Amino acid sequence: MSLRSIGGDDLARFHEARGVKDISCSRCGTSNWQIESVDVVPASAIPELTADGTVRAPGFKTLILGCKNCANLWLMAYEPIAEWLEEHPA
Repeated sequence: MSLRSIGGDDLARFHEARGVKDISCSRCGTSNWQIESVDVVPASAIPELTADGTVRAPGFKTLILGCKNCANLWLMAYEPIAEWLEEHPA
């Protein structure tokens, strides 16, 4: 699976365009985030064995940020951000 890379500047443009004003951490109140990863987070469902013998586990693509101060994680849906960036290149 190859997901589009999303950087801090991309995320800032997306948030500004969508009217996100407060990006402070819900735990400590700082605004010092680091992009940890873009990954597929498993959904809480039972994995399925497909006809060809592979296991399919439902999941959703996420952008994961980590607070540099307290290590709190902020999970965001990847698809809406990636789609917006495709429609609004820098």
